[in-house]
Amino acid sequence: MKGAKSTNLFIETDNYALEGFDFGMRGPVVFTFEAAGEPFQSPDIYRHGWCSVLFRRWGVSHVSVKPKVVDWYRKPDLLAALLDLRSNGFLALFDRVITYGGSMGGYAAIAYADILQADTVLAINPQTTLSPDLVPWENRFSIGLNEDWSTTESDAAANCLAVRSLYVVVDRRFHMDWGHVVRLSGHNLKVLNLPFLRHHLPAHMVGMKVLMPLLQSVLQGDADVSEFHRGAKRRRDLAVYYDNLAAHPRVQQSAAFSGVVESFKAQGQLIGS
Repeated sequence: MKGAKSTNLFIETDNYALEGFDFGMRGPVVFTFEAAGEPFQSPDIYRHGWCSVLFRRWGVSHVSVKPKVVDWYRKPDLLAALLDLRSNGFLALFDRVITYGGSMGGYAAIAYADILQADTVLAINPQTTLSPDLVPWENRFSIGLNEDWSTTESDAAANCLAVRSLYVVVDRRFHMDWGHVVRLSGHNLKVLNLPFLRHHLPAHMVGMKVLMPLLQSVLQGDADVSEFHRGAKRRRDLAVYYDNLAAHPRVQQSAAFSGVVESFKAQGQLIGS
């Protein structure tokens, strides 16, 4: 609802800032969790939260969780702040709760889903945990590995059991990300596959024009999975898709496959080329 006015809230803890915009309707509220990115320290607590600019334009009530330091949302003051919002009746102002994030933020969207009594989760290439005991093969995120992974909510796979719909966007061909998703197997898991795009999916989804329609359908109730996978075919317009195909061992071992990939890549003006 363009131009709608909101009632705002701002909570600052030792390690996080939670900025909320309530547009006064009984629709959904979205809790958003940003990805790690750079810099690894983000002291500007008034920066825009993950997807906040878009949700404000749409008039969608939301709470952006912004860490002051990249920490995989592992500090105890975040849990305390979320529990306070639940106990003081804030969640009851809305018809349902959605959690949303990518990568590190995808972890948080899943890990805090049951705590926030979420109906729906949208997680893009998330981790489920960085606990060496649970995912000994995960070695990409050295900063996150230094956090405490021994607490109850440290394993996201055990904290999304009450969610009605858990949508995970992932490249099933990228084993590092897919290894986390298989830990989520359950009745509520719905996988949205983007093969050969690897880890940085949100930016690619914007280029493919599939992110905003996905968000809109989730806000309305349920993601249109069929429409998403029709749109996923537009990955063939991305240069990175062919770069990742060309790097695949099966393609590298075949002159014929390599030639086909290069031929397709040369046929048009590709995004990111």
